[in-house]
Amino acid sequence: MLDLKLFAVTLFIFVIFYVYLSVNVIRQRRLHKIAVGDQNNMDLLRAIRAHANCGEYAPLIFLELFILVTLQANSTLMASLCVAVLIGRFAHAYSLTCLELKQPPRFWARGIGMMLTFLSLLIGALVILICTFTLH
Repeated sequence: MLDLKLFAVTLFIFVIFYVYLSVNVIRQRRLHKIAVGDQNNMDLLRAIRAHANCGEYAPLIFLELFILVTLQANSTLMASLCVAVLIGRFAHAYSLTCLELKQPPRFWARGIGMMLTFLSLLIGALVILICTFTLH
């Protein structure tokens, strides 16, 4: 039951973050008066990519976390994966959107974001595989 609650809280935080990224795209479109495409505007392009990249990983991340909950994976592992996924996605989006603020590139944040996301996905997939073959 605790893992299902953890999953729900992680999903809630992720949805709020995803809506924030969506609103950021809308804000950039209005600011630069661009209705369709990006017209090579770097601020808008970065906002679009931060939003899109987050959305590209979300289905796989949450499918995997849901399967781990149903397989009753270790609670500490679940908590670690949920935290790592959230930090990873936040760091990745930060690395893209901070550039729109004319700040120096935050490549370290992008690297951390990708590493945490990939590690979470790979560890989760491995645990699913192990749980699948060890269930009686």
